[in-house]
Amino acid sequence: MKITQYLAVSTIISLPLYVIRTNFGGIPTTFLEILLLVTVLSWALNLIRDKDKISPSAFLKDPYIWPAILLLIVGLVSVIISPDIRGALGLYKAYLVEPVLFYFVVVSLSQKTNSFRWLIDSVIFSGVWLSLLAIWQFFSGFNPFAPYEAEQGRVSAVYNSANSLALYLGPIFALNLGIVYEKLKEKRVFTKRGLFYLLSLILTLLAIYLTRSEGAMIGIAGVLGVFSGWFIYLRLGERVQVLLQRFLIGFLIVGVLAGGYFFLNISSFTPDEKFSYPRKIVDTPTIRLCLWEGTRDLLKDHYILGVGLGGFHDVYPAYRTCDNEPLMYPHNLFLNFWTELGLAGLFAFLWLVGIFMLKLKDLLIKSPRNGFSYRPETPFSEVGMETDLREKRRYRDGKAAEIHLGLFSSMIYILIHGLVDVPYFKNDLSAQFWLLLALSVIGARLMEKRKA
Repeated sequence: MKITQYLAVSTIISLPLYVIRTNFGGIPTTFLEILLLVTVLSWALNLIRDKDKISPSAFLKDPYIWPAILLLIVGLVSVIISPDIRGALGLYKAYLVEPVLFYFVVVSLSQKTNSFRWLIDSVIFSGVWLSLLAIWQFFSGFNPFAPYEAEQGRVSAVYNSANSLALYLGPIFALNLGIVYEKLKEKRVFTKRGLFYLLSLILTLLAIYLTRSEGAMIGIAGVLGVFSGWFIYLRLGERVQVLLQRFLIGFLIVGVLAGGYFFLNISSFTPDEKFSYPRKIVDTPTIRLCLWEGTRDLLKDHYILGVGLGGFHDVYPAYRTCDNEPLMYPHNLFLNFWTELGLAGLFAFLWLVGIFMLKLKDLLIKSPRNGFSYRPETPFSEVGMETDLREKRRYRDGKAAEIHLGLFSSMIYILIHGLVDVPYFKNDLSAQFWLLLALSVIGARLMEKRKA
């Protein structure tokens, strides 16, 4: 099992390396995919060798199993209706099947080790090396991966766009902020561990800033707003807390209704003139409005099943309105699921997010009184292979809330940045999304064990 865990750590750290592409026998693949499949194979062999099979009942008790099954079924339908079935199969494998399989691998490994520190540290470290590369690109002015971005003074690390880097680093920043917040409360931020997380946080934030992504900046503001709101929330009376929760639910409902009205009437906000491509002037807000207007018209004809995985790029040109750029996606997370996977796919995604949010809400409310402390001895000490008495989480008031708050905020970042971009339909981002879901399950199970 240790070998499998080392492979899982290597896979997580290497998530951005899906950009290294190759093929075997004419079948395209990536460095990340090879690592991931080797990890899954090692895990499966361990189950067979140890005769430690996952019982169907335990499998069905996983909180995300049913929306995951729905997503996989809907994905198959989307492959069938896609204009490019071969390409859609590759996307189905990379964005749905492999991330779901990896989810079960890391959940199983964390149950075996009774720890999730190896998982959190791996996710954070994947952001550290990307951030260091991005910062180096800024000071050197050399970026072979995205020369166009370098000309604009933006960094992209290994990606071909600065936005891709911001999309990946944003959730990591939120998660790490929770850990640093805990260390600050404990007055342990200047220990070796605390400095590791603090330095990681600073590097990640600097790299995000250097991408000059407006969506990322709004997402970071949302994360800071969540932390500030939680700080205030804990100091309110119980009655006021209940009222605030109801207000937030009402605000969410109003926001959804307003967003729907805006989308249906988006033509009132788009320009009458048409922009040629390439453009002389880049006006990102207007380009997004034009894109969403065309997407709305597309969905009028394909509102139930969408256009299939990878189908947007082929079908959208017939619906373009005021901008002619041949874009791959509608640059909105919710529209992306709707166009590629249909209404059922969008529902499955919202189902996953809803379970995640409710689970984290319960953990946040309970953890200030009954939390366990996240206390790794060193960031990569034995990568969490053993759990001894020194490393066991201890019941102490408020020690788990900050970790859960960081995890909650990571999803908030995804949803906010997802309003103007697509923080899922990439190899690394889909795997990262399912890792966040895994952390929510592992955290809840560890808390339940320590309560027992």
